[in-house]
Amino acid sequence: MKGWYISAVLLFLSLIGVNILAQGFKGNPQKGKVIYETYCLRCHGKALDGKGPESSSLNVAPSNFHAPHSRIKDEAELQLTITRGRDLTPMHSWEDQLQPTQIRDVSAYIRSVIPYEGP
Repeated sequence: MKGWYISAVLLFLSLIGVNILAQGFKGNPQKGKVIYETYCLRCHGKALDGKGPESSSLNVAPSNFHAPHSRIKDEAELQLTITRGRDLTPMHSWEDQLQPTQIRDVSAYIRSVIPYEGP
């Protein structure tokens, strides 16, 4: 009987831990909108379609978040791209300019406008 109780407690604690970890990737979409408008809009556009005012001057088009290949990226993938940038594209790293919470907020904003659709 004791083994069952310990297993149940461990299962409960692991589920709580997974939930807490998952919430660690969530940001505030309202704050993210302000950050997006300040840093991202000029390339990715007001409609998040990759048609910002500076997009035509770039050698590689910015991501259109409405495109299927963008909608299958979860918030963790978006956060990684924002943090590290994309090699061989104008998308540079924002790691030195934005705090991790701000990066989470931007990805939450993007997903609040264009929901994740999964693979």
